[in-house]
This record gives sequence, C-alpha cells and structure tokens, in this order.
Amino acid sequence: MNSIRYSDDAPRARQPVATVIFQLYPENGDPDVNALSCDAEYSGLWREFFRSEIVKLASDPDNWDDPPLADELLTGHSSPNKPATRPHLAIVPLPSIDAAHKADGHVRRVALLGYAAPEVASKAISIYNTLFKALDDLILVEQTPFRRHGECVPVRLELRKPNADAVWHHLTSKSRVWCSIIPVAISRGFKVPKFHPDGRPMSDNERYHRKQYEWSELLRASLCHIGLPPELVAACAIETTATPLVPKSQRAEKYRAPGEKAVLTHVRLEFPAQVRGPLILGDRRYFGLGLFVPVADSSAATSGECGETPCAGTRPTETMSSTGGLDLGGGEGQSAASRTSAGGGETPAASSATMEPRRRDAYATL
Repeated sequence: MNSIRYSDDAPRARQPVATVIFQLYPENGDPDVNALSCDAEYSGLWREFFRSEIVKLASDPDNWDDPPLADELLTGHSSPNKPATRPHLAIVPLPSIDAAHKADGHVRRVALLGYAAPEVASKAISIYNTLFKALDDLILVEQTPFRRHGECVPVRLELRKPNADAVWHHLTSKSRVWCSIIPVAISRGFKVPKFHPDGRPMSDNERYHRKQYEWSELLRASLCHIGLPPELVAACAIETTATPLVPKSQRAEKYRAPGEKAVLTHVRLEFPAQVRGPLILGDRRYFGLGLFVPVADSSAATSGECGETPCAGTRPTETMSSTGGLDLGGGEGQSAASRTSAGGGETPAASSATMEPRRRDAYATL
C-alpha cells in the first residue's frame, strides 16, 4: 500500500455546519428522571419520531425567513416528491460505545447533523439553529414511540452540546481503520453477470466475488461523494460482511426497516492515513444508517476490538425495549436492566418493568 502523507489535522469527510445531540426523557415532573434508550436495531423508530416533528416545523412558513430553503434542508426534498440534490439534515441515532466493550450498545442520544452546500451555508446555520431551539425542551404528548398500559408516554427533548458528549467525542476522533456500528445501505443499481465475456458461465464463487467488487466500487464512490480526498479513497481497502464488526452491534439484516429494499452490509475501511470523523457512509446516511466508529489498529479491527472512548459523564438512562407497543408488566422477556447488568457497561437504573418478546414492527415500550 502506497504511503500518503497528510498534516496532523487528518483529512475528513464533509462536515455539518451545525450539530446538536438530543436525549429523550419521560415528562412526569421528576427533575431527576432517567433518560430513555432503545436497542440500536430499532432506533429507526426514534429517527422517524424526530423527522415527524421536524417536518411539522418545516411546513410552517412563518418559522423561516426562507421557507423553500428551510423545507429543502429539513425535509430533504427540494419540491414535493423530489429528493434534494444538495446536502441537508441528517438524523443519526448514536449507540453507546466504550473502550472496555462494556457499554451495552443501546441508543441513548440522537445527533442532528445540519449539512449544507457552500452557497447556502450562512442561511443554513440560521435555519438549523432555529430548528434546534424549537426542539429543545419540547414536550410531546401524542404519537410518541413509547407506551405504558397502551397509552403514549409524554416525552421531553433535551439538547446536549456535542463537545460535552463522550460518545460524540469518540466518533469525531481520527483513525486509519473504521468499522460500521450501524450497517451501510447500498441502494444504487449494480449488476452481477452470469457469464464471462467469452460466454463461459460464472461459478457461484466467481459471482460472489464480482458482487463484492461492485459493492466496493459503489462504496468507494460514496467516500468520494462525502468529500474525502480521491487519492486517499483510491488507496482505501474495503471489506464487506453481514456479521457485526463492533461489539454489541448486530448482523446487518437486523437493522432493516419495513419496506427497505437496499442492500445492508457492515463495512471495514482501512485508509493509508488517518481520517477524522464523523464518518457516515452510504445511500441512507441522512437516515442514520452507515455510521462508523474508529478502530485502534488492524489487529483490533480483525478481532472486533474497537478502541473507543468510555462513555463517561453521561446522565443515567432508563433502558427501553422495542416491543410492538405492548404493555409492560407480566411479559416473558428478560428485563433490560438485568440484561445490561449481565453484560456490563453503561448500566441503567433498575426498572420494575419486564420486557415483552421483541417483534419486527416494534415500538419502544416503558
């Protein structure tokens, strides 16, 4: 592999012009209430919850000096049913991670990353800051992704500064090796031929390797698209796998939302020089898929040992199960608190509720 030198300030992908992190709390009048959490494979429900509220705010022209631009940046559509071609808001659930592999991998925070094209960056910063202020301390009573006794649990959104969050600090560090903690989505078309150019049929093994090559080339194009230097991307070693590369992560298919047709795969990237995060890749990066974490070195990546910053200094959290909106109390599953305690790590406060068995169309349940 050719050596490529960069300054100590490592190259990075295109950066958001505005970033905040939110946590969700039950709105019950208790100032010391624990934050909510959910299993990472069901965090798409949280993303949809945030997106629903953001779309409502974006649709009111009285909220914005430039309503068309606000609508494009916040909804990802430049006009009805027409996806935006310029960078826009990404809603990214963040799993809990730490260096000792004891954190449980549950999602306890959601990052809102406000991207923008250079020509609208100054206006975009104003739009994103207006959005963040509107969401901070917002109390939502109806249509929340949490249930108790069959009824929605009111929740409060609380803003956190990214520079005070240990998980975000780790995701924005630098490394030569990065592994997906949330799988990458590939929705762009690719073809795997059945025959060689001379007409000979390809074996299953040949077709498999050809498919891996096609995926790698699409991922390489995505790396260029997010702004990494072309020479760095060309020298990057790309490996794809369905199996998790990071402790407490799940197989790629576990993260498939209903109706999602894109290929989902975990990815390992090894660059010839250090790259600084955050690194979010693929065709669903604005929807929270394709989130990467830095790995200490090549041997650590192979064994699944990621060098991660401990999640210190965070508030206690209440672990949620994602269970199809069923009532808690008498379920047959293991409690989230006991499961986390057995696995070690960022252990939430004990809960008297018992988790119901999981279901694919699950909503988080208290």
